[in-house]
Amino acid sequence: MGFFDKIFFGPFCSLFCTGMSIFGIITLITLGSLIKSEYAYTGVYFEDAEARSATVSGCFTAAVVYVAFLGWSGISILYNKRRRKL
Repeated sequence: MGFFDKIFFGPFCSLFCTGMSIFGIITLITLGSLIKSEYAYTGVYFEDAEARSATVSGCFTAAVVYVAFLGWSGISILYNKRRRKL
């Protein structure tokens, strides 16, 4: 089982990464949705629609990356529970 100890997060890192991933997903989806709907109080001003679209796409892409990290952290939590480290 030494190989799996190297590819999965440790017990506390998996919990921390899960929390940070949930926070990142919520924040990025909210920010991307507000920018997409041209909400005036986001603090961001765009000259053209292309820049706005690129920013929204970046927010949603980063949220997808956080979903992948959330999945990996969840698997790491299950692994650590099975190994009785958590």
